[in-house]
Amino acid sequence: MVRERYNKMQEEIVEKIIEDRSITPFFQPIVSLRDGTVLAYEALSRVSDCEIDLSSDDLFTIASASGKAWRLEQICRSVILSEVKKNERIFNTCKLFLNISPQVLVE
Repeated sequence: MVRERYNKMQEEIVEKIIEDRSITPFFQPIVSLRDGTVLAYEALSRVSDCEIDLSSDDLFTIASASGKAWRLEQICRSVILSEVKKNERIFNTCKLFLNISPQVLVE
């Protein structure tokens, strides 16, 4: 079972990230190979607490294994969309891609 690979301490770290909303959005530009213009951005979520050494992949895997994936993804989308709203003039002219796990869509 996936859950067995992660210890209680790691699950507590993920819970703290969720409770504190310790997520920072990053926007990876998707550029045209023809002329270098930005066509879209892919929104990425990273842990913003520099004292926590946890990759995004591990964060989402642990959240999923501990039944917290839906809440984590909800917070990530909220933080991302807040940042988009603050920078509306930048994001108004192109598409934005959000990663959402299939498991969360089913739930």
